[in-house]
Amino acid sequence: MKNHVTVCAAALLAVGCSDASTTLAPVVAGRSDLAAAVAAVAPPPVVSGFSGISSSYWLWDKAPKYGQSWVIDYRYENQFTITGTGFGSSGTITFGNPGYRVTSIKSWKDNQIIFTAGSVIDAVPNFATGISVTRAAGNSTSRMFPVRLIPGIRTRPYGQCTYWAAYRRIKLGRSEAQPTAYSATGALGPDYVPQAYDVLWANNVHQAFIEAVSTQVVSANKDVSKGPIVREYAITLSQYNARYDEQLAPSNTLTIRVQEVMDLKSRKTVRSLVQGFNVFRMSPSVSTPATNYWR
Repeated sequence: MKNHVTVCAAALLAVGCSDASTTLAPVVAGRSDLAAAVAAVAPPPVVSGFSGISSSYWLWDKAPKYGQSWVIDYRYENQFTITGTGFGSSGTITFGNPGYRVTSIKSWKDNQIIFTAGSVIDAVPNFATGISVTRAAGNSTSRMFPVRLIPGIRTRPYGQCTYWAAYRRIKLGRSEAQPTAYSATGALGPDYVPQAYDVLWANNVHQAFIEAVSTQVVSANKDVSKGPIVREYAITLSQYNARYDEQLAPSNTLTIRVQEVMDLKSRKTVRSLVQGFNVFRMSPSVSTPATNYWR
């Protein structure tokens, strides 16, 4: 899948969306590097007359944007077009940051280059990088075009809770939630058994990643065949942007309790919440109970 990119170098406009939209979020206090990227950095200049290579503007269309930076996706190809003069008939394109890579050159003409690019999984934001265009050997001339980039996973930008949950799952060999960031395997309830690497989320506003789960029977009776028992789950979470600060929050452990009773006729265990998700808080900043999970 491709994001076809169009950016006029002289007119970069900041666009902000909510984290819940799974695309972009406004820069907030507490992350000075992101704030500076929006408030203090001028758009890339128009480039002209550099050793035979000139460019009047970039063409990038429909790429997600975070402040003044463009989200370069890990999963999707982002298509770029550079227009100008003096590019020759072939050459190479490289990013100044190794977190971003050219995936293919679609077309190379003297007045236009079309190529696709993406980010690597461990890419980090870079607000002062560039893309180097080098003409082929024998007519070698290079030009570094300024650009501000931020990595994303299925349009979830770096620094958001949705990005962190997807990143942790991919790093551990699992798939991220799809087709959207808030896709669910199921709803949370008494029959949900927490597992490491699950993603919990609250009403499309925040996500947390389960790093580990421990369980124990905390009732005096330990044998469900002899009567009700109470099982406790201690869930260790990691999460980004829990306080809307674009930061990785300290890990925290949350607890739920489930009562298990043996049905005498079916001999099946029936579960009910004792301390459930109605009192389950993702973080101090999110008061909405967790509602769903992705596995």
